[in-house]
Amino acid sequence: MYDYAKLWNLLGTLAFVASLLLWNWALSRKLPDTTFEPVMLSNGVYRAFAPEINDRLKTLNEHLEHFCRAERNRS
Repeated sequence: MYDYAKLWNLLGTLAFVASLLLWNWALSRKLPDTTFEPVMLSNGVYRAFAPEINDRLKTLNEHLEHFCRAERNRS
């Protein structure tokens, strides 16, 4: 039984070392550098959405001012 356990221990160790070597090889390979150019929207799209975004930001600012006033009054 001792020889059988010794053999399985050796096989398990070899499998572990083989997997470490495989991971080391895979992670050491350098991937090619890729650069992504940002896709810009046209001016027409920007002009269509800008007023809506500004209105939402103004509403958010008003809500935050309301919360700040409530916090000051509570202190």
